[in-house]
Amino acid sequence: MNSITYEMLYLTIVAIVICLIVFIVVHFIIKIKKKSIENIKLEEASILSKKCFTAGKCYTVCTNYEPSEEIIIKKKKKEEEREELTLRVKDRIHIIEVYSDGRAYGKNVITEQTGIFPLSYLKNEVKNKRMKDLKVKKILIDVLSNFFLLLLFIFLLYFIPLYIMALIWIYNGYD
Repeated sequence: MNSITYEMLYLTIVAIVICLIVFIVVHFIIKIKKKSIENIKLEEASILSKKCFTAGKCYTVCTNYEPSEEIIIKKKKKEEEREELTLRVKDRIHIIEVYSDGRAYGKNVITEQTGIFPLSYLKNEVKNKRMKDLKVKKILIDVLSNFFLLLLFIFLLYFIPLYIMALIWIYNGYD
């Protein structure tokens, strides 16, 4: 074999190795994306579980109050042992666990009752902060994963024809 044949073979091997590396990187990005989404949920749960939040539109500190509205949240059948939580306007809620469907498990600090309730019943600043953090992290993950997939596509578009030409060249015995 000539030096040109060895050079083409070398370039082919380099292209295959680079493609494998790119595939491995994309595989790990997909894994990281899944773990990041899980971490976002855990981080969200840990952030929200450290604070007490207020149900209703406004909150004022007072010991005796008459609730103006009572809301009963019914549990879904998936949650076997979690009961519904009765919320009244101005109740303070300690969030224990946040679910991906927009509900949370928490404890009503005033009545000491625990149960499941929709996060939509909390004050707007809690919902807005939660949604903003989730959107920013999701956009970052999507941009990175799309960038590497585009890089992989361009890489394959360049090296596959090069590889085919090298094989044809070697097969035909061109020097």
